[in-house]
Order: sequence, then C-alpha cells, then structure tokens
Amino acid sequence: MNTNRGSTIQRTKESHTFHLPVFFFKWAEHSARTNTLLIATGVSIEIGVVIFGTLLKQFFHDATPISIEPETYRTYILLNSVMGCIGSLIMCYGILSAIKRYEVSKPALRWAYTAGLFIIAYKGFDILQTIRWMFFANLLGTAYDIDIFVSNILLLGSVLTILIGLLRALHDANRFAKALSSRNLDLDREIRERHRSELQARSSEARFSVILNALHSALVLADKEGNILAHNDVFTQLFKDDDSGPVLGSLLELIPEDILAEGRDHARKVFESGLPVDFIFTRNKHHWETHIFPVRGEEDKVDGITVIATDITDRVRTEEERRLLETAINNAAECIMITDMEGRIEYVNPAFEEQTGYKRQEVMGHTPALIKSGIHPNEYYKELWETIKQGKIWRGSFINRARDGHIFREIATISPIIVENGVISHFVAVKRDCTREHQLERQLWQAQKMEALGMLAGGIAHDLRNVLSIILGETELVQEMLGEGHPCHQNLETVIQTVLSSTSLIRHLLTFARQGEGEDGPLYIAPLIKENMRALRSFLPSNIQVVENNSLKKEIIKGLPCDIQQILVNLLNNANQAMQPAGGVIELTLDTITLQEKRSVSTGILEAGGYVRLCVRDTGCGMDKEVLPHIFEPFFSTKESGTGTGLGLSMVHGSILRMGGQIHVESEPGKGTVFHIYLPQVFSEPDFEPAAFERVSGEGISVIVVDDMADFNDLLAINLKSHDYQVTTFSDAFEALEYFRADGGRADIVVVDYMMPFINGKDFTRQLHEMRPDLPVVLLTGYTSEITKENAREHGFCAIFTKPIEVDRLSNALFTLARR
Repeated sequence: MNTNRGSTIQRTKESHTFHLPVFFFKWAEHSARTNTLLIATGVSIEIGVVIFGTLLKQFFHDATPISIEPETYRTYILLNSVMGCIGSLIMCYGILSAIKRYEVSKPALRWAYTAGLFIIAYKGFDILQTIRWMFFANLLGTAYDIDIFVSNILLLGSVLTILIGLLRALHDANRFAKALSSRNLDLDREIRERHRSELQARSSEARFSVILNALHSALVLADKEGNILAHNDVFTQLFKDDDSGPVLGSLLELIPEDILAEGRDHARKVFESGLPVDFIFTRNKHHWETHIFPVRGEEDKVDGITVIATDITDRVRTEEERRLLETAINNAAECIMITDMEGRIEYVNPAFEEQTGYKRQEVMGHTPALIKSGIHPNEYYKELWETIKQGKIWRGSFINRARDGHIFREIATISPIIVENGVISHFVAVKRDCTREHQLERQLWQAQKMEALGMLAGGIAHDLRNVLSIILGETELVQEMLGEGHPCHQNLETVIQTVLSSTSLIRHLLTFARQGEGEDGPLYIAPLIKENMRALRSFLPSNIQVVENNSLKKEIIKGLPCDIQQILVNLLNNANQAMQPAGGVIELTLDTITLQEKRSVSTGILEAGGYVRLCVRDTGCGMDKEVLPHIFEPFFSTKESGTGTGLGLSMVHGSILRMGGQIHVESEPGKGTVFHIYLPQVFSEPDFEPAAFERVSGEGISVIVVDDMADFNDLLAINLKSHDYQVTTFSDAFEALEYFRADGGRADIVVVDYMMPFINGKDFTRQLHEMRPDLPVVLLTGYTSEITKENAREHGFCAIFTKPIEVDRLSNALFTLARR
C-alpha cells in the first residue's frame, strides 16, 4: 500500500478500493495543542466509561440504595460501550496525529495505525457484544455471559501491535539516531570542510582581490549580456567618478559610447571565434592597451569575457620621444656613433655614412680604428681611453680618413653612458666635420696676418715715398737750374727715372696687402696676356716649353697692366725654378667661368658671378701639404738663402685680391702645381689718358701746402714757385687752420698730406671747409688706406695724387683745379 503524508485517499488505476487507515486519519495533521486536547478528551472519556461501567455493575449486582432495572442497565451498558468506542476513536486520532508530527518512521507508523484499528475493533466488538447481549436478554428474558475471548484477542492484538510499534519505533529511532549521529558527523565534517573551504575561498578571494587591485591595469569580468561580474579598483577609478563602492550594473550603461562602439565589435569577435582580441583606446588623454580574453563555461562554450586595459600613456609618450629622438639623430648633421666597452660599433647615424663613406652594415662590430688616418700618435688615443673609462667626458679633434681615402678633420665629444650602480655600459661619440671650418680659420688667420703686414708695408711705403719725393724734387730742381746743356743733365735724368721706377716697387709692396692706389681701370685681358707672353718667352731657358690656350678676345677685367705683368713674371719664374734642372712644360690657359654659388678656394671665398680664369700649370716638383698654406706669406720661401726674396707670390696675392679676385692652388709632390687665378669680368670699355704734360704758369694762383715734413714743404714750394705759383707752407696742420681763421684764408687751392701728427688730412679738410666750403683741396700723400679716386670727393678732396709726383703733372693739376 502506497501512502503519502497529508493525503487521505490514494486512488490507483488497478482498483478503486479505499485504504481505511489513510481515510480514517485524513485529518490527522493538526497542531500539537489540538492533538494534546484530543488525546486528553479521549482519555477522559475512557476513564469516564470505566468509572461509569464500574458503578453500573455495582448498582446492578450489589445491594445499594440505588437499584437499576435490567433493561435500563442494559441500555446504560450499551451507551457506555458506545461512549468508550468514541473515546477510543478520539484518543487514537490524537495519538496518531501526534506521532505523525514527530516524524516516526513509516513501519512504526503503520504499526501504530494497526494498534489503533485493533483498539477501535475492540471497542466495536464490545458494542456488538452489548447489542447481542441486549437482544438475547430481551428475546429470551434472560441474559447470558458475554464472550470475552474475541475481546481479549482484540485487546491483546492492540497491546501487541502497540508494543511492536513501540519497539519498531524505538528501533527506528535508535537506527535513526545512529544514522542521524552519522549524518550529523558527516554534516559536521561537511560543515567544517565547507567552513574551511569558505575560509580558503575568502582567503583566495582576498589574495585574488589584492592581486587584482595591485595590478596597474583595469580588469573586469562580464557575461554575454554585459553584466559586470567582477572588477578591480583601477577599473573603478577609470569609469566611476567616486570611490563609493564596487561598480554594479552593465558595461553598456557604464562605458562611454565611443569606447563601447569599438569594444562591442571586439567582444563580438571574441564570443564568435573564442580567440583573444587586442586593441587600443583613448580616454581623458590616456592611451589604454586592451586585451579581451574568452571565459569558457559548460561544454567549453564562451559565456563571458575578461577585459584587461593597461595605461600605456607613458609608454606611448616614451615611444614618441624615442621616435623623435631617433628622427633627430638620423637627421642630425653631426656624426653620432655608439660603441660598447670594447669600442665595437653598435650604432651610427646617416651623417656618419655620408661623412665617412662607410655603410652602417659595414662598420657594425668594427672599432673606430677603421677610419684612423695614422696622423695621431698612439698616446693620443691612450689618453682618450683613460679619460672615458674613468667616466669623464673627452673633448678633442680627430684627423680621420674616409673610405675613398680623403682626409677630413672633425671635432668630437665622447661621453660614457652610465647605467645603474655607476657602471659604464657604452660610449657615445658626437662628431662634427670641421674640415671646412679649419680651412676658413686658416684663411682668416692668413688674411689677418696679411692685413698686419699690409699695415706695416703701408707705413714703410709712406716713409719711402716721402724720401723719394724729396730726391725727385731736388733732382728736378737741380736739373732745371743746370739746364739741358750741362754735362750732368743726363745723370740727373737717370736719377729721376730711377726714382719714378722705384715708386712701382713701392706699389707692388702694397698690392700684396690690398693697399692699392685706386687707379685700376678696364683692361682687355687677352691681348695683354699675349703681349706679355711674347716678351717673357725670351727670359725662359730652352728646356722649358710654353703652351698657350687663349680663346678669349675682348673680355675685360679691372686692373693695372703692370699688375698683370708682375703676376705673369712671378708665376712663370716660380714654375721655371720648380722644373729645373730637368725642364718641363708650362701650360697657360685663359677662359671664362660662371659660378652659380659661392666656392671655397685657397685664398678665401669666391662669390657667385662671372670670372676670367687664368690657369698656369707646370710639371715641376710640386709642393706638399705643409708648404701650401704658407706660399702667399711675405718673405716665405723654400729656396736657398740668397736666391729669393719671398715676396713674389705675396705680391701676386695682393694684386689679385685688390682686383677683386681669388687664387686656388693645386699641388702634389712630383706631379707639379696649378695656379687658378679668378678675376671678376667687367663690361665697361677702357679709356686712355695722355702721357705728356705741357708746362703751365701758375701766376696769380695762391697755393697753401700743409705737410709735416718741412724739407718736403720747402722743396715743393721752390718747384711750384718756379712755375709762378704763390706758395705758403705749414709743417703744423693746426697752425694752418689758425692762419685761415685769422687771415680769412687768402688761398686759391690747398695741398695737404694725409698722415700728420695729431690730425689726418681728412679731418683737416673737414675743419677747413667749415670756414671755406668752396676752397679746393688736393690730397698729396705717400699712403692712404681708405681714400681713393672714387670716394675722394665724399671726403672733401677734389683730387688725389701719390708721392712722389712730377712737378709738371702736379702743376698742371693745380692750375686746372684752381681755375674751375
């Protein structure tokens, strides 16, 4: 029989019979209070039935004051039996209901049901016995004894079933207690295990939380719907404005739309492919490198994602700085080289490749000795290594050799790269090509030296011209006094011509320092070269062959014919001496060249423009690199003592610089020398002045002569007076100024020297013109560095002449200027 707690009827498909125990106790689920009340009621009824039955028997059988009729007695007995049955029903109902509340085992409960049935059957049988007893008593008029066998059997059955049920209940209770004890032990063990697991889980969770929060990356775990399952503090700081607690909700609500749009696409790829995805997003000017990993659940399906976002802003900035630094290094004009501690090259920039000619792949693993020129001694490099290995910075210069063999000079700074604990890991060299700078420095030094020597030469020229002026003046005076018929007249003429030729030597002395007299004019260079070469060929020995390549006709330069002659004489003479005694070939080439940009040459910078180029090439002994920088220095000579003055090339240099040109020299020992002379080309036609002067009379013309040399003043006064001039001389310029202030200036023209004590001719003229603005002033000087024919009027002079000067020429000039 299948029973269910709380059910009253169990209907099966096989039959429609009712299970009476279940039906009988279908309401046997009450509260403990109701059950107690039922049991108490049933017991009370049973007690009352026993007491009432006992009293009935006593009243009926014994002699008592109260007597009961038999028929009444039987009726009371029947009612008492019915009441006993009702009391048993109530009592059994309460007891069984109470038993069911205490979770008695089903076998014990079935025994309790059986005992209840026995009791009820016992009570029912008692009622039947009473009814049968009353029936026969009424029918026969007499009563018979009630058969108590069946009643005893039923009573015994109920007692036995109660005992058996009780024993079974005790057995089940004991077994249940043991099972419960075992179960309690297992449960306790399980509780302890679960507690231990919970503690471990909490500990693991705490450690995991510490680890996650220790990460500098934002981490979040989410399911397919985007719900946040877990995250760390960095994620909270990134997407939450405050630190009020963990982030709850959905990623869809938390993440900004611009990031979410990109992140959703990447997350979809992870769910579809099951493979990790990487991407970078930017938030609040920070760059985040993001990795999305799949989280697999049952059946290895992706049911969530883990997102890790790392702030790479510093790395991006560092990478940008690295790229910027790399770009700067690659575009730097300086050579940058990095070596290890042993000097093996690990990095060179493109400037190194351009300067040395070596590719980066060719020098990797090699030492810088690859470009050594051999000029520096080993001690030089030893001192370098000692310095940088001590952690100090070395600064100096190198003369190295490029791959193609050419020598170059560079300024270098070599620094050690010091890492942790002060350990040197590498060396970095920053080198700048200073070859051109070195050349310019030497050229500047050369120019400064030439300028100093020029000032010296100018002073010497001034004094020599003053002396020559006196000699020339005295000689001309004596010659005029003696007359042409005197035997000494020719001798005096020779002295005069010698003095005049000496002025050319003085002029050449000045030209090497660009102290020209401002008398250059346009010249046809080609005919002048041909004319001079015809005259100079005769002075060259027979073992010298001259080859001329002159393709020019009417190209014009600005200069003096004597300068061109002096240039050719010196260059041909040097070439001849360089090729002796074996002889050789001198090749002279004249052409034009146009430069589009500046060019560096031996004597300076050649500006862009058109030039006439004169090249003089010889096949002589040549010069080495130590001699070349000095060849234009005055008094420098490689010839034996007494065979050269050392002024030839310096005069050539001065003449060419004065004409605005430059010189470039190429020479190599054993292969000869080439002089490239560049002279600016001009486009104005040359004009010519007459060489002869007619004697004029200066009668009526008053001349004031101001010169610090009294002898020259006296001599000039005598010569001018011989031409009928009225002459007044002053050796002190300030006395001359006072004369003009006091007298008002009775003069038609003034002749003044430039270099005088305490005042020069320019300042004297300025002060003079403050008193007599219309008075013509002629500058007659032995040397001036700043006043030329072109700018003489700007400084107040109407004409400029150089000492010494012939009296007839000066007289004609004064006459013309005074009569204007």
